[in-house]
Amino acid sequence: MKKILFPLLSAVFSIIIFATCKKTEEAPAKKPPVANAGADVTIYIPTDSITLDGSASRDPDGNIIRYEWTKLSGPDSFKIVNASAVRTIVKNLKWGTYRFQLQVTDSNNLSAKDTVLIKVHGLAPIANAGADVSISLSSCSDNNGFADLDGTGSSDPYNKVFSTRWTKISGPSGFATIVNTISKKTRVENLSAGEYGFEFKMTDAEGLVSRDTMWIHAKSEVKEYDFDITLHSNYLFEDNYEDSWYGDYSWDKTTASGTGNVPPIGNFDIFLQETADTAASSDVHYTTISLIDNKGYQVNGECSINFKKLIGQGGGPINGTYKITTGSAQSCGGDVFSSLTPSTVTGNLDPSTQTVTLRVQGKLRF
Repeated sequence: MKKILFPLLSAVFSIIIFATCKKTEEAPAKKPPVANAGADVTIYIPTDSITLDGSASRDPDGNIIRYEWTKLSGPDSFKIVNASAVRTIVKNLKWGTYRFQLQVTDSNNLSAKDTVLIKVHGLAPIANAGADVSISLSSCSDNNGFADLDGTGSSDPYNKVFSTRWTKISGPSGFATIVNTISKKTRVENLSAGEYGFEFKMTDAEGLVSRDTMWIHAKSEVKEYDFDITLHSNYLFEDNYEDSWYGDYSWDKTTASGTGNVPPIGNFDIFLQETADTAASSDVHYTTISLIDNKGYQVNGECSINFKKLIGQGGGPINGTYKITTGSAQSCGGDVFSSLTPSTVTGNLDPSTQTVTLRVQGKLRF
């Protein structure tokens, strides 16, 4: 009897194990939902509300049956209109950073969480660099001009200004020294003639920036000075004239150089040159005088004197006019001349000693 019962019990036990294994394979584990609280958002006051949106949440094997919004961190001021809605509005937000959490629960009672950041920026400061300014300089060479920079008219709604700074953004290079670049009110010195732009920048504690620009127009007062400069020099006359037919040209040339001084400008180098077109068909003379100061600025002018003719007549007194026509020194700044009226030229030329005295007199304005 025992031998029959043992095989029968073994068969029954095997059937139970097989059935149990088959049942386990047919009932896989439930998967939790996936929460999605939406992308982080930045808003600026006066906007004080935002929509929280959890509609991108999903469940792989069931349905989401519950949504729950809560605030994890941030300022105390806020109100979630409907904390159990898939989409809801949160309002009464203030300056700061909020973190809101969304928890979703599915029909299998499984849940998941996600968070979203809401950054609320306050109003930016309002920079005010003040009104534009015009100043007068004593002359073209004056670089001692100054003016006040005043940003005290600026404001910040939260009184949380972190830094202020003045910066020169345009104007003649090498000039304009700001006494205190980080002070709201300061002075700029070392101004020469020209137009300058200065930017006032304000940065608050949150990093919001505001800028404003003011302009300083620095003008020189044009003053008139007596222009009186004399050249004492040996001249060099080159007589290369060759008579020929139909266009064979040679040149006669007279040159002289020296130095002079014109207060309040200082020393000048003077260079004189006369050339004569000595073709058989013409005899046209071009006499020029150049003045070069110690900064390298130069003006060029025309003189009405015919030195070749004067030399040919045995020399004698010089009478003529001199007029500035071109040159880098005719504009105001670090330069010399703003204008020069036609001037008289007097002097004497002595061919026997090959010397020339040339005196130019007139009015200089700068």
